[in-house]
Amino acid sequence: MRRDDILINILICDDEKNFREILENKIIKILENEFATEYKIKCCNSISELEMQLKAQSYDIVFLDIMVNEQNSIDWLIEKKAKLRRTQFVVMTAFPIESYRISETDSCYFLIKSKMTDVQLLSAIKKALSNIFQNQSTKIIIKSGGHNYTINIDEITYIETFNNVIVIHIITAEEYTVYSSLKSFSKELSPAFLRCHKSFMVNMNYVLRYEAYKFTLKDMSEVLISPKTYFKVVDEYRNYLLNL
Repeated sequence: MRRDDILINILICDDEKNFREILENKIIKILENEFATEYKIKCCNSISELEMQLKAQSYDIVFLDIMVNEQNSIDWLIEKKAKLRRTQFVVMTAFPIESYRISETDSCYFLIKSKMTDVQLLSAIKKALSNIFQNQSTKIIIKSGGHNYTINIDEITYIETFNNVIVIHIITAEEYTVYSSLKSFSKELSPAFLRCHKSFMVNMNYVLRYEAYKFTLKDMSEVLISPKTYFKVVDEYRNYLLNL
């Protein structure tokens, strides 16, 4: 989704310096490769500093470790969550045994630090951004066949491309042909869209099932999955479903 007019403020709260630096670099890489939005990232290493940061300005996404300098941040988050409804919390832990209380926090995602993959981190960011953008306009204007059309992004089921032309498929069975690359057009889309093949991008909300190298959509359309990235694509789709 293209959001050049929106600045995403991100805060990382963790008492492990090395982990903070690694996580920050991974987040930067994902934001620059996957999303067209401006961002700022800050870090802190205590709950008291976290509170100071949140009082000083609004943050869109907070990556929060469960234990910060031996202080349980879950208790803090449960207490503060009513005042921080606009902030998306991605809760992290090195101790999976603590996970049973995560549901109490209304956090948008939960990550186990020792098992965190790039796909899981991408899914967490997608979920957070999706929640942030859900109240924003979901309509875009496209030019097709010499006419301008306004379409709802949520009604796009999938997009295919060939020779610098993309074909946008809508839930109403309409199709729009646009002169654009898929990479360029994808910047207009929401995190629900997954690049599953060099020639296809699918809206994961319309997937009915998947099997060897293809998605079948609810209207029974079929969208190819690249054999080279099949497991990565399926993993990302599963993570998306788990965090709806």
